[in-house]
Formats: sequence, structure tokens, C-alpha cells
Amino acid sequence: MTRNILVPVDFSQRSREALHYAADLAAKLRAGLTILHAWDCPPFARTAHVASAPGARHEPLDQLVVKAAQREFDTFVASAQLDPSLKPKLVLSPLSPIRAVLEAVEHDHQDLIVMATHGRGSAMILLLGSVAKRVVELSPVPVLLVPDGASRRLALRDAAT
Repeated sequence: MTRNILVPVDFSQRSREALHYAADLAAKLRAGLTILHAWDCPPFARTAHVASAPGARHEPLDQLVVKAAQREFDTFVASAQLDPSLKPKLVLSPLSPIRAVLEAVEHDHQDLIVMATHGRGSAMILLLGSVAKRVVELSPVPVLLVPDGASRRLALRDAAT
């Protein structure tokens, strides 16, 4: 029985489509929904400080980057206009996308991953995307991939030849 669905997002239209698919599935299965965004703080931001007006509090740049990432994440989720009854759990992770997904599965007891494919790179990666490919290879739980229309058409064309 699927109790918890994890959907990683990268703010792209394709991940928005996967989010809607995961939300519909969570509603039908009465499952919990966790929305995950993984981001990597640029190395230069980890040690830099932002200069501001005299007497004002100086915040480290990495904290400002985290706040900006959280605002962008909240805006993305709000713009998806999910059913409010779902009450998704939002997770902003500073880990690499693959590691963030695998750790969320392990630590948050996720039963299913629903994620978009992006179709970048060579043959298999073109159809899945490098992050999706690695998650499929390494995940201890099922992964449901939601491909974009162009990747579906390309796969069907190649299958027909």
C-alpha cells in the first residue's frame, strides 16, 4: 500500500506536470505527499557576507541564498494550485538532487517516487535524464517517471524503426 509519495521538483514545467500527477495519485490513494527541491549553495556564498547599511545586521550570503531558495520553492508550490486538503510536506534540501531523493526515501519512509524526465544527453539519458536515470538505478522503492511530450514522441518514433 502506498502511504507516502515523494515528488522531486526543479521548478521546470516538466516537474510541475509530475507534481500534478503525484498530487492526483496521492489524493486517489489517500497518501501523503512530500515535495522535495534539492539545491546546491554556490561555494562562494558559503563564506561571503553581504554588506549593508551602517548599523544594519550583516547576514552571511549563504543564509540569504537559503531564504531566496525557500521563497522560490514556496512560490512554485503555491503556483501549482494543489488541492489544499493534501497538505503536502515541503522539503528544501542542500544536497545533490540524487542524494536528496535517496535520503528522503530512507529517512521519511517514502513508498513511491514520482518524477519528471528531462531528456538530456545521450540515448538512455536522452529518454530519462541523468538524475532520473540514477534515481531509477539506486532507489529502493518504485519510481514512476512522467516523461514530457517530446521525449514520448521521440521514444515512439525510435521504437517504430
